Amino acid sequence: MSYLESEQSVASGKPIELFDIAMGLTHWRLTTHGADYDFLDDTYESAPTTRTQIEQTGEIPKDGIDLFTPRGFSLDTVCIAGAPDQEITLTIYRGHDGLFVTYFRGFLTSVTFDKNAVAKYHFEPRSSDMPFIGGRRRCSRLCCHRLGGYRCGVNLEAYKISGTIDTIDGVAIEATEFDIASDFSSGGRIQVGNAQRMITAHSGEEITISRPFGSDVEAGASFYAWPGCDHTPTTCKNVYNNKVNYGGQEFLPTKNPYAGDLIY
Repeated sequence: MSYLESEQSVASGKPIELFDIAMGLTHWRLTTHGADYDFLDDTYESAPTTRTQIEQTGEIPKDGIDLFTPRGFSLDTVCIAGAPDQEITLTIYRGHDGLFVTYFRGFLTSVTFDKNAVAKYHFEPRSSDMPFIGGRRRCSRLCCHRLGGYRCGVNLEAYKISGTIDTIDGVAIEATEFDIASDFSSGGRIQVGNAQRMITAHSGEEITISRPFGSDVEAGASFYAWPGCDHTPTTCKNVYNNKVNYGGQEFLPTKNPYAGDLIY
């Protein structure tokens, strides 16, 4: 029987799923089969692994799946503080009697642990990472351009600062280089080595980041940082001198002239 015939069969199907989780050259391979399974010269370890159903909705990012791995799975230690900076991908192969198809491809976006320390990995389909998918530009007072994008035109390298971390305590970082007029709290980011974090608050020499760096980032480490943008015309003009490319409609009326009121 072909794969499709086995998949559609009420009684003859013997589905096996193989989960290939990859981070760079490192792979974690699991299978729902009752014993270890060899596929394409790789061995998939038999483990109690489950996932949610794959759905197709009107919003592609919502078409992801949740993968539940065994307690104490070796990937858990990599993701104990959240999804790592390096991309982690998932490929699911589904087959019957040795006939397999690629059933799902996605990338890790979040990791959570329940009270029993069982991990739930959420993977979004690769299609959700495609540029310009779905949405169209809409009218709004605030600018809808991505800072530094081709519609914005700002050269972010001209606003990049570099320095050395004076103190670091979890999400709080102090460096004398941050005591400048630029505001890093509106979507700014900091990079130490290859790891980046979003800056959520900025006051004087201190910034707050979205989540901690690893234990290898200590005081004295070098960093690069870029300011953010609150997408207002004031910031666009006074900070980036880029008002000509402002993407918002700041004079959009607050009252709808087509609402049917007698007086506008």
